[in-house]
Amino acid sequence: MHHELTSAQLGAIGRLDIVLVPVDGTYTMAQANMLAVLKELKARIVMPMHYFGPETLSRFIKGLAGSLDIEISKSPSVTLSAAMLPDKPKLIVLPGY
Repeated sequence: MHHELTSAQLGAIGRLDIVLVPVDGTYTMAQANMLAVLKELKARIVMPMHYFGPETLSRFIKGLAGSLDIEISKSPSVTLSAAMLPDKPKLIVLPGY
């Protein structure tokens, strides 16, 4: 994603259960803007991708602290289903290879 969303775009998207979000801030929009989009989307699970290093990921996690539960997984995969979706939004970070 390279731009923030308009009200019309948010309305067309509707409710999202899971969002995979690029957080590098270089090839996509800046992290601050991405965090604002995530707050508007109100997805139940957010999974960061394209963070290319621990500093970028750490900055992203700090930006979401307090607004989402944070789970740092030791497994590089996760199984999700509608029945498993959390009541409170959650950030799930999978380890890279």
